[in-house]
Amino acid sequence: RSQTVLRTACYHGHPAAIELLLQTGANVDSIDDDGYTALYAALSRRHIGVAKQLLDHNADPRIISKDGWTALHHATEIGDRTLVMRLLDAGCDALRPSQTARITPFMSAVVHQRTEIVDLFLDRGLDGSTIPDAWGSTCAHHAAGVGNVALLRKLLAQKKSSVHALNSLG
Repeated sequence: RSQTVLRTACYHGHPAAIELLLQTGANVDSIDDDGYTALYAALSRRHIGVAKQLLDHNADPRIISKDGWTALHHATEIGDRTLVMRLLDAGCDALRPSQTARITPFMSAVVHQRTEIVDLFLDRGLDGSTIPDAWGSTCAHHAAGVGNVALLRKLLAQKKSSVHALNSLG
């Protein structure tokens, strides 16, 4: 497998190297053999400053990796509100499920207990609380699974989540 030089710099979080590479013609949206972009690499390593640097250079955050994850999936996991807002403003979809596990960025925020991000989504009218993952679990299942009562209460208050929802996990 091969990686671009830019992806390597982003994965390791080196903004000066990234700037040089971009100034000398590196394609900010190139996709490597694993199906990942530099933005995806930066976010997978929680390099928020590098991710913002790439977005400043017009990286497309809507590119979907081979596993169906987007920049917004990673940003919700990290929990950086400013970055999440920027990605939403760039057209990322908080309700788009990944291809295999069927996890949406909204659900990722619930799983990682990012209440501020869940609030941001709900304030923007993005309620993904009833979209099930690959096992039929909803956001309410995940909030209950991590024992986050405040988040579970918030989801149930949306009137779409049900205490009677069933998953396929037995």
